[in-house]
Amino acid sequence: GRSVAVGRSKCSVCSRTLSWYELIPVFSFLGLRGRCKTCKGQISFQYPVVELSTALVFLLIYARVFLTNGFSFISIISFLGGSIAASMLVVIFVYDLRHKIIPDKIVYPFIFLSFLSILFKALTIEGFLLLPAIIAGPLLALPFFLIWYFSKGKSMGFGDVKLALGMGWFVGILGSIAVFFLAFWIGAGLGLLLLAFEKAKMKSQIPFAPFLIIAFFIVTIWGVTLQGVFPLW
Repeated sequence: GRSVAVGRSKCSVCSRTLSWYELIPVFSFLGLRGRCKTCKGQISFQYPVVELSTALVFLLIYARVFLTNGFSFISIISFLGGSIAASMLVVIFVYDLRHKIIPDKIVYPFIFLSFLSILFKALTIEGFLLLPAIIAGPLLALPFFLIWYFSKGKSMGFGDVKLALGMGWFVGILGSIAVFFLAFWIGAGLGLLLLAFEKAKMKSQIPFAPFLIIAFFIVTIWGVTLQGVFPLW
């Protein structure tokens, strides 16, 4: 229920407002030895893991953008936009994993940014097809909407529909198809592993957004195409 834009970070145990030097990614966790300076409450390993993961994603986006397109104004804008989008997806990944909820305060800005990416491509890429790019968002969201609608929200949350809409606008029609199949394959694979090791049951609830986000990163950062998913396509 807290705002991500207003207020200061606090210790989750004693609620003391944290100083700037307690908020340096990874290094503060190591310097404090994983405990609050005041109450000695344990700091979750989630924080350094998320910080390192975000840094790795930024590095991969940098390599993808600048090594592919060279250094230019367009590349800088692409890198900044991609990094902001990736930050939002990391938040959604962890939040959905822990609470099985995709927060609107994050997913709506992601949708807005993804639509801006279409306009940016239309202005900077010669011969860019605007209509297919706009259709891609609803196309990826449609199957998730149908699952949500016919199951009355029991098999799929509406947050996944909204997330898929934004992803589709980022990756286009062919990328959307690749994201769709990869997400379900990754989800099915993990589900089978959890069943095999008795970490889940057939009726267990497993958040789907993390699978969508992993598939999205595979398609965007590694450049996996529909042909990569279906070699004989």
